[in-house]
Formats: sequence, structure tokens, C-alpha cells
Amino acid sequence: MVSKIIVALTVLSISQVTLAGPFWDQLVSSSGYKAADHAFCYTNSDGELDGANVHKKSYLASTTKLVTTYVAVKKLGSAFKLTTKLYYNKDTKELHIAGGKDPVYSKRKLFYLVNQLNNAGITEVDSITFDENFTAWAHSENSGVAQQNPQKQSNSNVAKTLKAYLHTPEWELNKTAYTNFIGNSSREWLDYLRMERNPENLNLKVGSVSFNNAAPFDISAQGVRSFNVLSPRIEEYLKYTNILSHNYFADEFFRTVGKDDYQRILKEFMDEYFPDYKNTRVGFKEDEPSMAIYNGSGYPIYNPRRDNYATCGIIVRMIEAMDKELIDTQEEIQKIVAVTGVDAGTIKSRLRGEQFANKAVVKTGTTNPVSALAGMMSTNTGRRYFGIFNHRWAGLSSSPLRAFQNRVARKLMDDFGGGEAFDYTPKKMYPASDLMIEE
Repeated sequence: MVSKIIVALTVLSISQVTLAGPFWDQLVSSSGYKAADHAFCYTNSDGELDGANVHKKSYLASTTKLVTTYVAVKKLGSAFKLTTKLYYNKDTKELHIAGGKDPVYSKRKLFYLVNQLNNAGITEVDSITFDENFTAWAHSENSGVAQQNPQKQSNSNVAKTLKAYLHTPEWELNKTAYTNFIGNSSREWLDYLRMERNPENLNLKVGSVSFNNAAPFDISAQGVRSFNVLSPRIEEYLKYTNILSHNYFADEFFRTVGKDDYQRILKEFMDEYFPDYKNTRVGFKEDEPSMAIYNGSGYPIYNPRRDNYATCGIIVRMIEAMDKELIDTQEEIQKIVAVTGVDAGTIKSRLRGEQFANKAVVKTGTTNPVSALAGMMSTNTGRRYFGIFNHRWAGLSSSPLRAFQNRVARKLMDDFGGGEAFDYTPKKMYPASDLMIEE
């Protein structure tokens, strides 16, 4: 025990020198980079921010998704389930969908909805209406979506999607997709949700589908049935978003939280952690905010182009604040952010090997102006938070920058005394939903 304490003290005594000074400077110089273009920060043994260009303006790219995750956790909590309400008038056979800002009504969730309606004895709907808080995009889970500039689905597209996936008499292609969906799902989950295995046994006839903020009938009238469709815990959505760096999901969560609440939560964060930041920050215009978030994903916005930005210090403190918020509510950051050496997605080829296996959570980010890596390390000297933002002004390739970031991260882990593994086992991606419950 004494020897372990001595080792830890030795690590702490050298970490300030090796990380904040010679190692970073030498690595930047030997890589041929311009020091002013790159920011690096971490929490040192005193809990303070240390590094180089800690408070310099940095573009965020997909590390923005950590900001979106923080805001979602602050507003909703990681265990929160979003609720979509269905109202069915059995006399007129009208169905109204009152959305709960659930960002994911994908193909398999629509398949699930057909099952649940059939399980409730509903096989015919003359008309479906849906409000502004409901959206559906059958292909929203596709990994390729993460590479697109995500846009909110139009009401007409949502209507077409609902008709195509809920109206089973015209399911020619959907039968194959449904069979694949069933084959790729666990037996336990299918049993729990009472999912029909054979698409031939599903029967739901749907007439017209249209947008309407209000139900075309009195939802409190006798004979109207109401149902709650619950999402999974939002931590499962956020985990999927962070693992795949999924732009569509992240931007939908921006809408789920709401722009006003999103900005309010960020302002509260800045007021608490960086109240006089104009006296510290570097590289900003006088009238610029210290943090600008235009969307939830970090994908550039065009005409004119705008990129999310903050500083390394802001992002690292936000990761730390989120981790502590989760611990206080007896939740775990590894259930929300990708875990090195274990999870797939954008970090699958990063920080591999025993040194990092199950010992850190990180998020990558790459756009034309920046290549970034930020997260938390579980180390033998405590939890340490870090960020690396390499700006690509000189046309630097992302591959060597990623290798550069890996070297810095490995040095950090060594100087923090090595890693301590999480209690974490990966599982299949989130289920489509929880049970539909009739009120």
C-alpha cells in the first residue's frame, strides 16, 4: 500500500512538467506543426486546467455531441423516457399522434408500432394525423446518415413515411426488411414487446395521413382510447449518437431539448465555470460569445458557413461537470459516451490495446477546420479530463493528426499512473422502444 502511494506521488510530481511543458512542445515541433494552431488541456492533480492554448478559440466539429449530451443530461436526466401519445377514436377509426419530441422513429420503431397497434386490437385506421412534436424517418438509423448534413423531416415526408410503414397491405419490400429486423433482434426483447415474427400475420390498414397540430376529434370523449409509447432511456439514444457520431440524432436532440433551453443551460454552465472569461480567452473578437453552438452535431451550417466553437478549457470542464452530474444521480458516463477498446464506431481504431481497454470515454471530431479528441480517463490517480484540438489551417491531413492525438493521450495515461478499468460491458444498440401502455 505504501509503495502504491509513493508511485502515485511520483507520478503527480512529474506530470506537470512532462505534459504541460517539454513533451507537448517537442511533439508539436517534431511534427512540423505551428504551435499557435493547436490546443491541448487536461485537469491536473489539483483539479486545475493545464496544457497549451487552453483558452484559445477552438472549433468543435463532432465533439459538439458531448455538449449536446451534457445539455440533454442536465435537462432530462439519463434515465428519462420520452413519451409519444396515441389517441384512437374507435367509432371514426381516426388516430392522432401527439409527439413527445422523440428523435427516433426509424424503420424498426415503425415496425414496432404496427405490432403494438395490432396487439391493442387495432387493425384499421381511416386517417392518421400527427403534430409538430412528432417526426419519423425510416432510414434515420443508417450509419451513412452520420455523414450527411441533417435536416428536419418535412411534414409531407413524415406523412409518406407513416403511410409506407404502417399500411401493411402494400408491404412488398417491407416484408423482407421486417424479416431481417426480427432476425437481428434478441429473442428476449421480441418476447418482451410481443413482436410478431412473421410479417404475413400483421394486419393494419391505413387511409389518409396528414399533419395537424390538434386532433380532429375530442380526445377526452368516451370511446377514445389513449396510449403512451415510451422511448428507451435517453442514455441509449445518446450512446448510439456518440458511438456512431450520428449527426441526425444529435441535431434531433438539439430540437428535443429546444433551442431556448439548450442556450439557457449553456449560459448557466458558463456563468458557473467561466464567469469572467473575456479576461482569459484568446483569439476571439470583442463581441463574440465564448461559446457558439448552432446545432447539436457540429456539422457545419452553410450560407453563410458557421462552425460551432468554444475552447479546450470549456469542453474539458463540461465533460467533468457531466461526469459528476451522472455520478451524483448514480448513473455512469460510460453508458453514454463511447468506451475505448470496447465500443465500435468512430473510436474502434483509436487508443487500442490494454493501456486503454475499458479505461476511458472519448469523442472524436473531424471537419475541415479541426481534428479533435476529448474525453475522460479512469486512471490510478483518479478521473482525468482532457481535450486536444488540432486546427488544420495549413491543409493538414486528419490521419497524422489522429496519430498525434493518440500519442498525447497515451502519454497522459502513463503520467497519470496508468488506467483503472470501468465496470462496463457493451450491449447491442438501443431497442426501438419500450412497451406501449394504454391509459
